Amino acid sequence: MRAGRDELAALPGDAPVYALVSFAAYLAPERLAPVLADVSVSSVFARVPLPKTQTELVRLGAYRLPDDVVVAMDDTARRKIEEAQHYRDLLARADDAPSDTRERYVSGANVADQEATAYREHCSCVYAAVVYAAPAALRSVAARPETRVVDPITELQRLDRTVFLPPLPEQDTVAEPVREAAASPGPS
Repeated sequence: MRAGRDELAALPGDAPVYALVSFAAYLAPERLAPVLADVSVSSVFARVPLPKTQTELVRLGAYRLPDDVVVAMDDTARRKIEEAQHYRDLLARADDAPSDTRERYVSGANVADQEATAYREHCSCVYAAVVYAAPAALRSVAARPETRVVDPITELQRLDRTVFLPPLPEQDTVAEPVREAAASPGPS
């Protein structure tokens, strides 16, 4: 985080640059516009923060806040409903499968159902955004209490091919997968 702050402070001039804004907490769509005022947004990153569960990290196109995020969350909710049904279909055909395989299908359906519900309710799930702005506007966003850090991307060649790895709000070191809860042993 310190490197991002130092790089942001050292940005020269008024030429706009892309930056990755990481939030201190998960935000709902309606909280994004005030935090990202004065910058152009291209996408946001979201996940449903279920305890000890690695949920899908999704990148949502978001030029108009909060409208585009709400539409993208609705689309994601529909996709998650289909995913839950897919796991149920696999479970229905897995009569002779080992119990751990069946447990994975049940767990997959349950997690997808919870994700669908959260996105349908326009959850506080957004944890980062890719923005484009002049250094002064980026510094303004960095000063807001909802912002964890703003990392300028000065060497960007192609936005569509750039991989972003923003930390989750609960991570205080390096962005990494969520530690899954150990599966409880089921009947054999």
